[in-house]
Amino acid sequence: MSRLTPSWVSKNKTLFLAGGAGVLIILGILFGTGALAPTLAPDSTNKDIPPVSTSTNETTVPLSEQLSKSRYLKAVYEIRRDEYDLYEAAAVYRNETLEETRAFFYTCCGLAREEDIFAQLPSVPEDFSDVAYGLAIGRLYQIAQLSENYYKQPEFYFHGDEIASVNRFFAFKGWSQPELNVWGDYAFGAYPSDQYDTISHSGRKTFSAVVFSFNGWNIQNYVGVNLVPDASSEKYFDLTISEDQTGKPYFLLGPTFSYFDKDWATKVFIEGEVKPDTPPGVYTIVLSPISPPKDLNEKWSSEYTGLYAPYGAIGPSGGYITLNITVSE
Repeated sequence: MSRLTPSWVSKNKTLFLAGGAGVLIILGILFGTGALAPTLAPDSTNKDIPPVSTSTNETTVPLSEQLSKSRYLKAVYEIRRDEYDLYEAAAVYRNETLEETRAFFYTCCGLAREEDIFAQLPSVPEDFSDVAYGLAIGRLYQIAQLSENYYKQPEFYFHGDEIASVNRFFAFKGWSQPELNVWGDYAFGAYPSDQYDTISHSGRKTFSAVVFSFNGWNIQNYVGVNLVPDASSEKYFDLTISEDQTGKPYFLLGPTFSYFDKDWATKVFIEGEVKPDTPPGVYTIVLSPISPPKDLNEKWSSEYTGLYAPYGAIGPSGGYITLNITVSE
């Protein structure tokens, strides 16, 4: 089957799973973190998570106090990395001068300047905010055509409203509140993780979808992932899963600390065709990450000695990526 523009309606939820010492957090949508993120129990507070804001010379003013809701949600996706002031936040956290903090990051991580955190990422398109916002609210469906200039930006996964503040906080916590001796082994994110389509035996028999897969926040390992469907789905559909570069269901995600690796996120195509004897009805295809084939694990372990982790079995039960297919006559 050729790669088609998806005809999906999606719930723009991100499923974000962490392994090793990581945790799964549920806050309106699902996302996860590496070990640098604290567990937020139901009775805990988010008071230490700063609101989405713009900085001024005198104070920090929450955007929600400056903008209407529509403009606020769009502003969440604006990339203004010169205003993140991660080193300044780290200096306060570490109770030292800015120069001492810069020396710390250079010694520990080889970062000569804060901009080096994002140096391997592709350039940011001028319409990034419009596109990321359009996808988040379900207005953009041509996601197969999005280039790495969009989906390799960490801001692409922040999402609207209150969750944006939480994602931004955890995505950059490794630099704003550095604890270098704490890390997660592996993680996996998928966006959008819940998608829908309708096909029929008498009409269009095929479907296609795109999912952006990415490593977790503050993960220092290269993570090997192999996406596989549940066995029951293969009884009713012929399925093909292919990562953008390799054309295979297994791929390698680069680290997200101490800098965002050029391969920390990727695009995955899922294509399927209903089998002739599949009864009409509603089906849920579940895709899950498991460890890649043995030969690749050995290869990547050798290339990234001490810094490679195949995706393991730790994670919540249920679907990781779910494709909800309605089959009619």
